[in-house]
Amino acid sequence: MRTRTVLGAVAGLVAAAALVAVAVPVVGDSDTLTTDLRVAADNPQPPETGPLPGSVRQLWTAPTGLAAGPVEGPTAVATGADRVAGLDPATGRERWSYTRGNARLCDTALRDGLVIALFAESHGCRDLIGLDAATGARRWYRTVEIRGDAVLAAAPGVAVVSGTDRLIAVDSGGGLNRWTW
Repeated sequence: MRTRTVLGAVAGLVAAAALVAVAVPVVGDSDTLTTDLRVAADNPQPPETGPLPGSVRQLWTAPTGLAAGPVEGPTAVATGADRVAGLDPATGRERWSYTRGNARLCDTALRDGLVIALFAESHGCRDLIGLDAATGARRWYRTVEIRGDAVLAAAPGVAVVSGTDRLIAVDSGGGLNRWTW
């Protein structure tokens, strides 16, 4: 009887160890554990408008992969291999950031007070997120399932994800599909 109890306890320990060996790497590489979202403490006021100064000088620089102007609303947007950040246009100080430790940034688009970022994991550019340009707060998140690389384009009210095998138009207000082709 004692042998069965010992064998049962050993079998239970082996099963638990196997479960931990499988679950820990999967959970450790999950989006939840590898994503870092830091939201701005305040909603900045738009810059004051007025006459242009007689001369200008560079105050700061930041990296960006954006082909178009990297400013949306009261925020200058900087990008990196796995992150998007909102900078104060006057000082260059980082106000908010969104970092994905388990994915690379495919492309970003700026429109309608929104920073739309497309990230790739192992199966292509598939994760699309809409962040408030002023604060970095997440407005929506969805999967688009593009195989391979993809690019983003934005127009009023819509963002289009273009991949090797499809086009997906997404409503920029809520992240839902408008159409696919």
